[in-house]
Amino acid sequence: MQKALFPCAAFVLALALSPAHAATKDPRVLKALMKMDPTTRMIQVCNMAVMKQTSAEKKGTTEHAMIDALAPLKISANGLTGSAGAFRRAGKWYKFAFQCTVTPDHTHATALKIDVKREIPRSEWEKDNLFP
Repeated sequence: MQKALFPCAAFVLALALSPAHAATKDPRVLKALMKMDPTTRMIQVCNMAVMKQTSAEKKGTTEHAMIDALAPLKISANGLTGSAGAFRRAGKWYKFAFQCTVTPDHTHATALKIDVKREIPRSEWEKDNLFP
């Protein structure tokens, strides 16, 4: 089931990166999200929220975000908490902790708190399955 969802998740993230789209307001993104199980949908929505918030910091556009990259998530009915996600900006990976709250249908983030911990040294990328 995860393999079937990967193209859908990739489509959602690709649209989220496009400045021409307002991520979860785009009907194509919503359609793709609704094909996912609720937990996967919540993860993708929170990934998009991390990308949006970290890109807004004026330090460059966030190219990729994985809230579950380095440690398992804590999942609740309408939110996720994590101690070790990773996002990529300007060719560098950063470790972060977060709290993300979503709407009951898991299609929009309603709150996001991010605590960027540190840049992840390139020497750790391979063990953490992070790409160059």
